[in-house]
Amino acid sequence: MCSRKNLILLTVFIMLFFIIGCVNEKDLTFKSAALITSNENLSTINASDDELLISNVIDLSNKNILMTYDGGYYDLEMDGFLVPSSSGIDFKNETGKEIYENVVGIINDPPKRSIMDVYHESKTFINRNEKVMVIYIDGWAWHQYEYLKANYQELYLSKFDNFEKALAVYKPVTNSGYAAMVTGQPPYKNGIINRNYREPKVETIFQVIEKKNKEIVLIEGNSNVINTGIDPILNLDINENGSNDDEVFKSAMKHIDSSDYLFLHFHGFDDAGHSYGPYGSKTMDKFFEIDHYIEELSSQWEGKIIVTTDHGMHATENGGSHGDFRYEDLIVPFGILEGGQN
Repeated sequence: MCSRKNLILLTVFIMLFFIIGCVNEKDLTFKSAALITSNENLSTINASDDELLISNVIDLSNKNILMTYDGGYYDLEMDGFLVPSSSGIDFKNETGKEIYENVVGIINDPPKRSIMDVYHESKTFINRNEKVMVIYIDGWAWHQYEYLKANYQELYLSKFDNFEKALAVYKPVTNSGYAAMVTGQPPYKNGIINRNYREPKVETIFQVIEKKNKEIVLIEGNSNVINTGIDPILNLDINENGSNDDEVFKSAMKHIDSSDYLFLHFHGFDDAGHSYGPYGSKTMDKFFEIDHYIEELSSQWEGKIIVTTDHGMHATENGGSHGDFRYEDLIVPFGILEGGQN
């Protein structure tokens, strides 16, 4: 039989087990928030932190954008506090009124460009009766663009100085980024807040252009990531070389003379980044391949060319990843080129 002392020790052990379990569960379910700029990650606010007056850490004279875990994307034009709540970080103004719940982060002095400009620039050019080709390089971060331009001057895209930083959306994954590009709206408005969603709640650029009786061609990999409102041309890895980017390129070349709006999606750079890291040699090799395709496509296209992406990529211990509120995942390249250039 257990002695009274052993029973007391057992009771204390059980109580500690449940207390630790509850703390761990809270830590696992609590959603932290981050402060970043276009160039660096500043700080992270966690459950154990005190409330933080944002003017103490970021410059409110600059533009600031606040994003939330449910796809919110808001201009932040007031001072206030980031306050830990039961499950995450909330933003309250100086009077204590709660304005935004479940803040994922604030970006101070964001780029003027956004990936949502794909929609708006495409619409502007089409309204001028200009042809438009959108080249979408999945998972291409601004810091990778800078690395490529500095170290590989022989690249076709390294010849251009008009690439700008652009801001992606949260969550920086393909579904959300793709939807923002083709709807011109952030996730909380277009309805695609993460990988679990495929049906936009608003009109896409393809549906807008279709009403103008223009010839539209959407060229995808082996599956349709989101419902864009038109049927894509899908491409399998027919030659079984581990990528369908070459098939996407060949398909684009087949339709380059008959399209008013040609939209093509290269997946391989993101795949390589996941496997080999943002700066891995095989990741760079994949970009060289895509860069060659872009040069050939550009030489054959008479019209505007928008080159951009859905999200960036950060390094991990085993390769690369994305989906976090951090500058590596959210700051990406955006360039508008003229077709017919070599």
